[in-house]
Amino acid sequence: MKFLLFITIVLIIILLFYLLKYNKVNILMTIILTYFIINFILNPTLCIDASINGAKLFFTSLFPSLFPFIIITNILVAYDGVNIYSTFLGPLISRPLGLPKEASFALIISMLCGYPLGAKYSCELYDLGNINSSELSKLISIASNSSPLFLIGSVGTSMLGNTRAGYLLLFSNYLSCVFMAIILKHKYKEPVSKLKVKTIKASKNNNLGMVLKSSIENAIATTLNIGSYVVIFSVILAIIKNNVVFNIVLNKIYMESSLPKNALSGIILGLIEVTNGCYLLSKGNINYVLSLCFISFLCAFSGLAIIAQIHSFTHKYKEISIIKYVIRKVIQGVISFIITLVSLLFLNDRTLFTFSNKTPLTISFKSYIPILLLLFIYFAHYFSKKLFDVS
Repeated sequence: MKFLLFITIVLIIILLFYLLKYNKVNILMTIILTYFIINFILNPTLCIDASINGAKLFFTSLFPSLFPFIIITNILVAYDGVNIYSTFLGPLISRPLGLPKEASFALIISMLCGYPLGAKYSCELYDLGNINSSELSKLISIASNSSPLFLIGSVGTSMLGNTRAGYLLLFSNYLSCVFMAIILKHKYKEPVSKLKVKTIKASKNNNLGMVLKSSIENAIATTLNIGSYVVIFSVILAIIKNNVVFNIVLNKIYMESSLPKNALSGIILGLIEVTNGCYLLSKGNINYVLSLCFISFLCAFSGLAIIAQIHSFTHKYKEISIIKYVIRKVIQGVISFIITLVSLLFLNDRTLFTFSNKTPLTISFKSYIPILLLLFIYFAHYFSKKLFDVS
């Protein structure tokens, strides 16, 4: 039986490699979607329950915090607030990061609204000639963050039941962006294109009633869009969790890492969709230090669902590599993980972070030595090139 399963996995890998190598994307997607359709037919109860759980997660954790915040942010944008911020804070924010002043618009939007608006406005700045391709590549890596209300409200308050934990996640995620900016920093240059005939500006209509109406409509569309992603990926993740191959891989990782299975499931599935991953980790029987650190990693990485949204804005630019973006987000996730871990070591965890459903820290780190060595080699190579011009 094991041999047959092994052969099946090998054949699946060979098929995927062949389809990707020869750019048979349509065939690949047809196979994947057919698999999900079959699961819908064979396991309707599982899919319906997963859809209901996704909707509950959205309406209890995301909607109450995101909807009013998006309305207020939309009103701020309508009254040119972000451009006002950019005027005063642009040089202060962008120049130290090696970016032009105009890039501060996307940075501020990202800090206020989170994924994927930072990438959206970064692409608009590039289309208008305010930044060049290298600056766009850097900007979409930095201006791609979880929103403060998602971290503080949805994850910290609703999922973890501790607002202070949300503030720690916010601190770690934003500081990891600063570190990424330092790693990617290059000497500031004027944009290649000088045709700055347009800028991103708010509407001239300052009628409060009209602004409020359009802000609410936009907030409804945005939150429903987010909710749709949460629901559909809740179903997809439920199908994956009940897959035989996934459970075998999960058991193998469990035996090597000694992490609880529900925590491992949250981490792996969170790489696909961050909201469900954070929820699984918050409810898992895992030490709260590791729980927060892994949630911090997932929020900084963002998950494949959000990366797909980012790619919907950047795919038209051949000079922008989505693979490079994913690698950078992984590095940012690792940095955020480390910042959260170090921060917790210096905090009074008994008074600041108390989770009754978390277990003591009993994790063997021997299995992580190869990963740490690879990270050390990478950063050693990077800094040797920067400091000593080693090729």
